[in-house]
Amino acid sequence: MLETLSIVAYKQPITKRDLDLLRGVDSVWALKQLLQRRLIEIAGRADEPGRPMVFKTTDRFLEAFGLKHIKDLPTIKEIEAIQS
Repeated sequence: MLETLSIVAYKQPITKRDLDLLRGVDSVWALKQLLQRRLIEIAGRADEPGRPMVFKTTDRFLEAFGLKHIKDLPTIKEIEAIQS
């Protein structure tokens, strides 16, 4: 579930199809859990065939992770520096 939340946070707004392609598995369970916990929300519909829903993080997500804005997430370079 944390993997799904991370992908939504960094790629938002994102469709379930794109999320599934990145993860390589169906994300319906994780999306339902994150929606129930109000960490993500439906942000509208994509402008593509079928008009799939797109997801984004919520203010509750920011509060839960001590962030003021989504731009406060660490960059990939910062994450890689920590792992080195």
